[in-house]
Amino acid sequence: FLAVNITSTVEHLFQMGLAASCAFWIRNSLTTWFAYTVQFVMLMWLTVAWSFLIPLLVPANNTVLAVGFFMAFFGLLFSGAIDPVTYHDIYAEGNEGLAIFSGIFSVTRYFMEGMMVQEQRCL
Repeated sequence: FLAVNITSTVEHLFQMGLAASCAFWIRNSLTTWFAYTVQFVMLMWLTVAWSFLIPLLVPANNTVLAVGFFMAFFGLLFSGAIDPVTYHDIYAEGNEGLAIFSGIFSVTRYFMEGMMVQEQRCL
């Protein structure tokens, strides 16, 4: 199990480095390449962690569908970018439970927030 985790992490690290390089080149971001790549690597770590856990809970035939549904459902609805959970709701006083829930289950939340903050700080 440890060997699979290590080799998968290295493989996905290489893939995210390539994806970050292509996205940085296409998007022509104002941030540094290193900060841009770190955001993609953090997204990879969160995504791969959930993709290792979900196959333990669902049958092997449905793993791809379950991982895709989980990422799409929680990534869209609880990321804070659109309703029903917005950034105002997450960071409002007294909503610590919602912030913890969306932080754990929404893989794209930190990615989108980090990218927005980096781009805003560079302007």
